Amino acid sequence: MEQPKNRIPIVNMLRGFAALSVTSHHLFHLQPPHWYDPLFSQAMEWGRCGVEVFFVISGFVLPFSLKRSGYAPQDFLRFIWKRAVRILPPSYVALFLLLGMYWMPVWLSGTKVAGVPEYMYEFRSLFANLSLTVPLGDTEWYNGVFWTLSIEFQFYLWIGLVFPLLFSKKIHLLLLLSALVTFLVPQSPDRMYFFQYSTMFYLGVVSFLRLEGLLSRNMAFAHAGVQVLVGCMTIGWLPSLFGLATFLLLSYSRGENKAMNWLGDISYSLYLNHMVVVHVWEAALKRIVDPTGNLPLQGFLALLELSVILGVGYLMYRYVELPILRYSQKISLHAKDRSV
Repeated sequence: MEQPKNRIPIVNMLRGFAALSVTSHHLFHLQPPHWYDPLFSQAMEWGRCGVEVFFVISGFVLPFSLKRSGYAPQDFLRFIWKRAVRILPPSYVALFLLLGMYWMPVWLSGTKVAGVPEYMYEFRSLFANLSLTVPLGDTEWYNGVFWTLSIEFQFYLWIGLVFPLLFSKKIHLLLLLSALVTFLVPQSPDRMYFFQYSTMFYLGVVSFLRLEGLLSRNMAFAHAGVQVLVGCMTIGWLPSLFGLATFLLLSYSRGENKAMNWLGDISYSLYLNHMVVVHVWEAALKRIVDPTGNLPLQGFLALLELSVILGVGYLMYRYVELPILRYSQKISLHAKDRSV
């Protein structure tokens, strides 16, 4: 059966895989280390690379969507606004759910939670988290996944500005210069910016160009090879290999799976809210049971926690993200006085 031209099933499946990978990684790495057997922890170490999968997907999906919506440079501000409406409200709900765990004791008894950093109660930190500008200051992220949203928005700025160049003869120069800038920009593990992870976005862009017939197969692989090579020298070989695998799947796979599609549908809500469940779970488990050395109990608790995370992710998707998604889709990308 022929797929609709505006829908590529593998994209949603990869989103589901990425969200589940990151969730599993945090599930086993944020809990006290003695709670889960090292086997669990080591097996999920690779899950952190789900972030790079998300970045490659964005590099593919954004130009794919812009082309089909007739984007032009004069639509830049409306494009950024449309993305902000789509991305920020669900993230704010997740943020305040997490903050409620720490602010509630202050409101009820005037006592701060022991061991919680002071920046969790500072207005400047709250503003930096809401505006995704934490890397510009000396504070920290409240939610451990929000740094990726900041990088995503930086990519929105980049793609909105350079999008017309993707269809010009300058595309080869653009991709090579972008890779060079990534290589030359100093890497900072404490303050992460777009150009530290830009090779992953560029892999998605190359896949889009290949899909549109703007790059031959050989040129697409040549550009992808450059991005992976630079990625290996900047973010490491494992994330770069995950990025390459995502590029190949976007370029050549057209499979579909209902379970993975469902995960893809809830992937953003799952990604945003799993940290809330992880923190609550840790606090609750400390009071109920100590699974140290009990492998069957550890497995049961891990599956139970993952089930709760999936349930919360679905509820947040159904009642928070989906209404916002539908509203954002009603926002026109073009000014009213422009014919489309």
